[in-house]
Amino acid sequence: MFKNLLMQCADLLNRTDIIQNLKTHTSIDEIEEQSVQNDILRLITFYNYITSSIFDKYLELTTTEKITTDKRGTIYFSMLSKTPTKITKVNNNNNSVIYMTYPNCITTNYINEEILVTYEYLPEELKDFSDSLFTKDRKIINTIIYGIVSEFLASKNLYSESDFWKNKFTYNLFELKNNKNKFIKPTFVL
Repeated sequence: MFKNLLMQCADLLNRTDIIQNLKTHTSIDEIEEQSVQNDILRLITFYNYITSSIFDKYLELTTTEKITTDKRGTIYFSMLSKTPTKITKVNNNNNSVIYMTYPNCITTNYINEEILVTYEYLPEELKDFSDSLFTKDRKIINTIIYGIVSEFLASKNLYSESDFWKNKFTYNLFELKNNKNKFIKPTFVL
């Protein structure tokens, strides 16, 4: 749940006031103290920024859906369960389908037929404490948390603390991108 991720961020920030408000409230509107409400909104904004950045630039979320084309052979993106950022494959009975991509749809020569569309997408923006996270992968969640904490601290002009979490974020992102647990030899300049 999104609330748990926000509490983990607050814990790393040593913000017991945020943790207490998250524990006792079910929505952002219930929080009366304006500074705490603003900081929680900031954490939410940084979550959405970090996740869209990670999956737009470094990692891919991919899904495949079976969908029926319309009478013109078109599939509008609004017909898909998620908003695609890139169509990677279109198949019909295990045969590749030739298609054209447009800003809001793809067109094929298959009219009123079921086809499989494989595409990349970004995680949905989260706003409510009760929203579900798009993944349960602990490594991805930790990476997102480190990125949020880094951005939050930078927004408070705490740059040296921010750099610490940014380095953890970058290291985890490197591991996720390369999908290996390589040992990186530290290099020190004296």
